[in-house]
Amino acid sequence: MTLTYTRKKKVSILTVFIFLFFSPNFCVVAQENCVDLLGVTKPVQADTSLSFHYIDSETGDLSFINTWSSNNPPVIFNNSAITIDPNSGRIFFVPTDQSNSSWVDLTIATTESSSSVIGASLEELQFHCKSNEVFGLSVNNSQVQFGNIDAADGSFNNIGSSINLPSGFSILAGSSTIDTEENRFFFIAVNDASGEYLLYTINTATGASSNFSFRDFSPIDLEYDVTDGLLIALSEQAEVWQIEPNSQNINNVGSVGISPFSLPPASAALDPFTNILYFIAEESPNTFRLYSVSSENGQPVTQPALIGDQLFGLTAATPCEATPDFEFENTCEGDQTQFTDRSLGANQWTWDFGDGSDPVAEQNPTHQYDAPGDYEVTLTIDGCLGNNNVMLPITIIEAPIVDLGVDVGTCADSYTLDATIESPEFPADATFQWQHSPGTNSPQITVTTSACYTLKVSVGNCSREDEVCVDLGESGGDTTVDFVGVSDGDVFCQGEEVVLALSVNGDTYNWSTGGTTPTIPVTTSGNYQVTVTAGSCDLTGEINLEFLPPTVIDLGDDVTECEESWELSPGNNLDPQSTYEWSTGENTPSITVNQADVYAVTVTEPNKCPAIDSIEVLLFGSFEPSISDSDTLRVCESDPSPVLDASPPNIDPSLVTYSWSTGETSPSITVTQPNSATYSVEVRVGTCSTKTAEVFLEFFPDITVDLGDSNVSVCEGESITLSDPNLAGDVIYVWSTPNGVVASSTIEASVAGTYSVTVSSAGGCTASDGVTLQTLQARTINLGETRTICALVGETDSLDAGSGGVSYNWSSGETTQSIVATSAGTYSVEVLDQAGCTSTGSILVEEKCASTLFFPSAFSPNEDALNDFFRPTGRFVEDYQFSVFNRWGDLLFQTDNVEEGWDGNFDFKQQPMGVYVWSVSYTDNEGETITKQGNFTLIR
Repeated sequence: MTLTYTRKKKVSILTVFIFLFFSPNFCVVAQENCVDLLGVTKPVQADTSLSFHYIDSETGDLSFINTWSSNNPPVIFNNSAITIDPNSGRIFFVPTDQSNSSWVDLTIATTESSSSVIGASLEELQFHCKSNEVFGLSVNNSQVQFGNIDAADGSFNNIGSSINLPSGFSILAGSSTIDTEENRFFFIAVNDASGEYLLYTINTATGASSNFSFRDFSPIDLEYDVTDGLLIALSEQAEVWQIEPNSQNINNVGSVGISPFSLPPASAALDPFTNILYFIAEESPNTFRLYSVSSENGQPVTQPALIGDQLFGLTAATPCEATPDFEFENTCEGDQTQFTDRSLGANQWTWDFGDGSDPVAEQNPTHQYDAPGDYEVTLTIDGCLGNNNVMLPITIIEAPIVDLGVDVGTCADSYTLDATIESPEFPADATFQWQHSPGTNSPQITVTTSACYTLKVSVGNCSREDEVCVDLGESGGDTTVDFVGVSDGDVFCQGEEVVLALSVNGDTYNWSTGGTTPTIPVTTSGNYQVTVTAGSCDLTGEINLEFLPPTVIDLGDDVTECEESWELSPGNNLDPQSTYEWSTGENTPSITVNQADVYAVTVTEPNKCPAIDSIEVLLFGSFEPSISDSDTLRVCESDPSPVLDASPPNIDPSLVTYSWSTGETSPSITVTQPNSATYSVEVRVGTCSTKTAEVFLEFFPDITVDLGDSNVSVCEGESITLSDPNLAGDVIYVWSTPNGVVASSTIEASVAGTYSVTVSSAGGCTASDGVTLQTLQARTINLGETRTICALVGETDSLDAGSGGVSYNWSSGETTQSIVATSAGTYSVEVLDQAGCTSTGSILVEEKCASTLFFPSAFSPNEDALNDFFRPTGRFVEDYQFSVFNRWGDLLFQTDNVEEGWDGNFDFKQQPMGVYVWSVSYTDNEGETITKQGNFTLIR
């Protein structure tokens, strides 16, 4: 992760001030991302203060953080010298005044800030959130020194050698950024005259530097994207550029469509986790908007947000790692403890409050601890910076018990209220606050005025209150006393004990029962009076209570009977107006049950208290013993020895006896294999009659299935029969094949895959086997494309079926790998390969003879029967026309018969020796008309 920083305006600085803010809002990271945007406002150029704000990236709203003020000189804010420590919330910046003078004595506006004086002209501050250092550049004309700043005393520490900028170059304000992963500091120098830029890279540990030049665009801001390892630059034309610092590749990835506009220096900040580049544009005088665009293509992410004031030094606070932290308020048991998240890099929160309650996934939850003690609260966060957790201890304070007793009515002129009478001992650090006596820190006060008094007891931040009303004689107090918790005429049941308590405290108590204590227990109906003496005042009270007799019922003893049903009744001497509530839901005086269970009834007679009774009923009349769900049990010989169990459900085993046909008397028996027979058992429950159950146990021999080899193969297009020829009898086959489930004793398998079969006998015995089928692809026979021969002249062609075959069978009857085609027709071959698969191939051989003509260069017509005629020799021509001309173009001879030739005469006259011209026209075997001419010599 990296801290990204805004562009900075280049100014000459003599003094650096490091401003520390500890605003509780600083570390609250929005759920959408890990970055906070910060800006500085300074409405009036000559103002002596700067205000720092967080910026809502969607609405443009400003949230005030703090204000910094100078002693007196007007402040000039240095855009190129502001950075943020996201870990602690510190903001570092460099101010100066219009005269560029050094400030030695500075008055701090708030207690949450401090300052230091540095005797160096500093620019381009960048905070390294992993090494916890502030880096910057000390500039003296063209000489640049890289170093870090001691936040304690403001001293600047040089790192490495000075960098001497080339002639004509100066630092481009706001062009620095930092890579916290590879510890690199970047800044740009510019030659305004030539338009050339130099990008410098400095190692933050050694100060070693390198640079390369570019002219592709005019940058006004530079940010580092730690997630992609790229530098993101914003140009004067609102273009987004990406720079790969290692390869020095520079790419224009997009342009922001805004116009008209101007981009102030240091107006951009980058969120590397969402690839959002924020920047401020002045669309018109004093009208500023915050733009959010993609750093990958320059396209808008949200609508531009109008900002209500001019912002300087737009800066992004980006933490290096997920840092969980929180604080809490109100640690009183039973109250809601508020937890406030102060984490960095979180968009998911999980709280474990350490008291066994379920985890909570909220950012700022509340939680109620129901018991005092020490707890460990764990906060686990997750987000764009990974996950982490932190545990903090919390002590929950025991809430004080505040009880001032019941309201007081007394004839005395004063009364002492004492919170210690009803409460346990208060902690030593408890404080007491009386509403009517704010200066009294005591659990007791003496009051002389009739009123309601409130006491608040606090232990730490844990407080509880109670109120009591006092009515003194001087103010006409009532001389009657009230009873607490009961009222005149209340009705209770005999056997209950009711405690009579009074609403006042007195000095002495005189009850009609003879009691002298503040409270008395009563259990019988009657009228009860009391006289309470409080000071000089006698208070009296009277109450009538009635205790009703209970309804008497009896369902009898628990029932264990050999009956199918049983009637239950609570008694026959009950009032006819009684009401009944049975556990079965019925409301009749009696019910009939036929299930073993515990039954209860509630009976209420008029003017009596309700009565409840219950009874357990066990009925066995409908019991029928059973060994199996069917009359016959089939068992395979390979199965474990079967167990026959006659135990009846829902019956106490101690009440059941058994007598098996094998002589055994246990609830179950194990049958030794193989021993097919009928097994019976006599079962008796309690004193009920004996009942019999039986089952026929039939043993069946095991079956096996064998499909042969587990791996088989067939040629593609062929199939193989799968079966077990040794299986016979009444069995059921279920095949699982690549094509689905098949019920058959045999199947034809042709598709590659696994074939398995489960065979079941009539006795339920099963066996399984399977094979894996592989399909073999036959070789491809390629005899080539259609061929031509001219059999008329004895032409042939060789046909080859390829090597590797075991046998060859040609349609011509030949059995060799290759044959010679001597006539036209279709030739086919069948080849058997070594896997036993057969392949076929064929080829068409067509008859096609080429046309030819040959002309001699001379002839001698001397009647010696040798070369006496001039004519071409040839074959396979049609539409033949042959002509002979003399040198002057006179036609001497012409024929359409290829067998005829010129004899050297014209008009029955011999032609002289010399050179003559021949011409021919004909149609060849392709159907094309051919015209040719040439010359020859006549020799005599």
